[in-house]
Amino acid sequence: MRTLPYTSSDDMVHSRRVIVGSMLALMGFGLVVGYSSNIVSTLRTGIGADLSYLQGHLIKVLIALIAFLLAQRVTPSRLYAVSRPMWIVSIILLVAVLIVGKEW
Repeated sequence: MRTLPYTSSDDMVHSRRVIVGSMLALMGFGLVVGYSSNIVSTLRTGIGADLSYLQGHLIKVLIALIAFLLAQRVTPSRLYAVSRPMWIVSIILLVAVLIVGKEW
């Protein structure tokens, strides 16, 4: 198996911080954009500020952030160990959709 291109654990910690920081910045930007578009549409319709869209989006963002932080703890050796079984399962599921699935 090929080794990672990092020279020390400090490099890995730094890259992990950069990835998490970038992810948080993009999620925050997405929340601001979603909020601003929701406010503009509610002002145009004349209805009061409806924050249900923003609340739903915020819940999805928090779930995605938790899933991301949990997935970040998986080591490459674990991914390599389960890659073949997961590939086989995905092929079986694709064939099952081809056979059983129908278009609505």
